[in-house]
Amino acid sequence: MSAQIIQFGKQAITPRRVAVPDPTGDEAEPVAERAITATAKNSRLRNELKEAWRKAAAVTNYWRAMLDLHHAVEMAAREGLREACLQKGDFDEKGRWYFVDSYREAVRKQIFTPAPDLAAVNWKRAHLDRAIYAGAKMERMEQIIANDLVFIKAHPTRKDHALRAEN
Repeated sequence: MSAQIIQFGKQAITPRRVAVPDPTGDEAEPVAERAITATAKNSRLRNELKEAWRKAAAVTNYWRAMLDLHHAVEMAAREGLREACLQKGDFDEKGRWYFVDSYREAVRKQIFTPAPDLAAVNWKRAHLDRAIYAGAKMERMEQIIANDLVFIKAHPTRKDHALRAEN
């Protein structure tokens, strides 16, 4: 067996000074902190995007579920299910188109949310037709998807298998 010594670049081991407040209330004292690697920066940036994407997806999923619930109540009420007939009054005020329009608007907003990964880009591609009904322009959405792909290629993860498949 042979032992290999791996030399890390200066960036990975160069400490920098950061002022950290002292809990006792005394003056802030500088503390050494390792420099942040490019991978860590990319990870933090992607995590911020994932959080924004998660929030947009939650709104989209909510309106889709409301649309599905409205449909289920309509079908059950049509068949005379007592509970559905009681529930139907809550949905009659707004009507199906209210839920359809809300869902399409949520999809449009999610498409305009920056994609954190290739799965999100693929989701956007699959839902373009729904966003068009909400008033989004195809050229604008294609530009957004192209910008997402540029970001993903510029901020790689350690294992970028999905990008290799894309090329």
